[in-house]
Amino acid sequence: MAGFIRRFPFFPGTEVITAIEGVIIVDQAPPGQVEGGDTGVVAVLGEYADMTFAVKISASGVATTDPRAAEIIGAQDLQDKAGGFDEFLGEFGGSMGNGFVEVRNKRFQRLMIVPVDILTPAAGSQGTLRVWRELPTNQTVLISIGIVPTSAALVQASRQFASGANRARLAARVGFTDLIDRVNATDGSATTAASAVVQVFTSATGNFIVNGVLEGDAVVLGVIGTSINSGTFRVVSVDSATALTVEQQDGAAFVLTTESAIPYRVEPGSNADSGPGANQLSEAAGYDALARPLDATLATGTELTPAVVPPVGTAGSWDSLSGLTAKVHPSTPLTFEAALHAVNAAASATIDARYQAAFDALLSDDFPERDINIVVAARKSDTIRTKMESHVLVASERGLTRRGISSPPINQLTLATVLGDTGNGVGSTRDERLDYAWPGCVTSVPEAVGFSIATSDGKTTSDGLLDVTDDTWLASVESVLPPERNPAQSAPPVPTVLSPVVGFARGTPKLDISGYTQLRARGIVGLRFDKTIGPHFQSGITTSLISGEKNIFRRRMADFLQDAIAARLVQLSKLPLTQQNKDDMITELDAFLVDLQSPDNPSAQRIGSFSNNDVSGNTAATRANNIHVIITKVQLVPTGDFIVLQTDIGTGVVITQALAA
Repeated sequence: MAGFIRRFPFFPGTEVITAIEGVIIVDQAPPGQVEGGDTGVVAVLGEYADMTFAVKISASGVATTDPRAAEIIGAQDLQDKAGGFDEFLGEFGGSMGNGFVEVRNKRFQRLMIVPVDILTPAAGSQGTLRVWRELPTNQTVLISIGIVPTSAALVQASRQFASGANRARLAARVGFTDLIDRVNATDGSATTAASAVVQVFTSATGNFIVNGVLEGDAVVLGVIGTSINSGTFRVVSVDSATALTVEQQDGAAFVLTTESAIPYRVEPGSNADSGPGANQLSEAAGYDALARPLDATLATGTELTPAVVPPVGTAGSWDSLSGLTAKVHPSTPLTFEAALHAVNAAASATIDARYQAAFDALLSDDFPERDINIVVAARKSDTIRTKMESHVLVASERGLTRRGISSPPINQLTLATVLGDTGNGVGSTRDERLDYAWPGCVTSVPEAVGFSIATSDGKTTSDGLLDVTDDTWLASVESVLPPERNPAQSAPPVPTVLSPVVGFARGTPKLDISGYTQLRARGIVGLRFDKTIGPHFQSGITTSLISGEKNIFRRRMADFLQDAIAARLVQLSKLPLTQQNKDDMITELDAFLVDLQSPDNPSAQRIGSFSNNDVSGNTAATRANNIHVIITKVQLVPTGDFIVLQTDIGTGVVITQALAA
């Protein structure tokens, strides 16, 4: 070969080209394209039954605060990550806060939940639980397999346990596996010894080391009703190939009576125990089940039984949760703090602080937090709304474009207060990145049927028809609509999105045209029921009273355009400002905006006219400072908020036909 072949993604300098003979390939990338991003990613901060994403658990089984977002993909994923309905969470009929109810019945382009930490006490860390179940007994003294196969099982978040009058609910789901036995045989033996918390079990053929038996594994001895020794035990240590030291699941002292030819099997610990890894009951690392106390602090080592006890395992039957029991961490109690853990905890500075921390956790460039566009808080208070305002402003300044949607507490039923500038009034926080929706509405939550739930008018209901605020409904509408649309439109898909809304919240004052005119003038998105189109929002306006900042769609579309263009231009930043690179920038912007303009398909039009100018904003000074200015102007397509039908109807009306050109 007469020379070398080299390839560069840019045109190299002469000194590089002439360094060695050969062929230079300049593989320049063609102009790319500007791609629009998501504008309907909603994050709902709230109090959820499952707080896996609200805290973190240390290696020693202690929970500390760590709120973060979790994306929800479908109804089952919501159940898995957020838990189901918990009637004890949130101040129904008041400041609310129940995250499940907040998202129930809503539709979103993308949804993220942000569980607020109502688990750990203000003083610091929180203890956890260890949860276990019994495994099915062996078939016979000659057959050392279960009467039924061990099946996997889930204990859902909010499952209630108690010690006497003191209750606790799981704050995350607990799972048991169905892994195959490590070993099983019928030659087990035990020798009577003094009562103690551990005993020795042997098997001449067990070969426990080779079979991989570990500390924390479950040992099922005997046959219930037949063997002298029967039940589910836990491995404390593997003493040799033929000997195990075992403990009862609850750690209580016990005796293994002398017996031989005991049928047994050893199953992986996760089949019977929530404890992570190879840990016996006394080891803190074996505790990781989150729980929140409801009445009082539960001391270390407290044993808890389920409020609804599963069927007891017998010689012929077994339930996947037979013997379900929990125990509090051995060194860190389950600390009760009324402001956080009391049933239907009322609004407080303590809860407000947890919402503030959750907002701060979203100021991250990491996935999925960076994708969030719209934030809503399930709990309503002045402090939370003020924090929402500062959050969306700070996030947007950092390039994490956000808007916040809020409502007053559901029991705020006075028009004058809502119109005001203090307290729960719309005027206490104003910005074009903030929307305020009122009055509240009623929606059906079937999971709440049978529970006595407070209503907005100070009464209670048990029919599942709950009073909820409008902020998340508005977030739902904004999420599914393109940013250039007015969320107050009544055309599809809005009727579908709002179809679960069945009426105004109980006690809502009657609103006429005068009331809605006042709402609009003060920057409130008012819910209205029309006899023809049903529920819809009357005015798609922000809380800002500044001219040019009134319409929600203007701010949303501006964010969409700015974010899409900036995301592409940042890929071109720091490149040499050659004429080619500058022309490429304009070419890409023109192509993006022409696509939105859609001149060849008018039904797909999203913007009016536009211009891109990279001349007038640039001077010798900007060039000297490596600054390149592009001035982009986009005319939005106005929405038909005010349609005037001018008529002239009567028997004497003269119709003049226009002549064809």
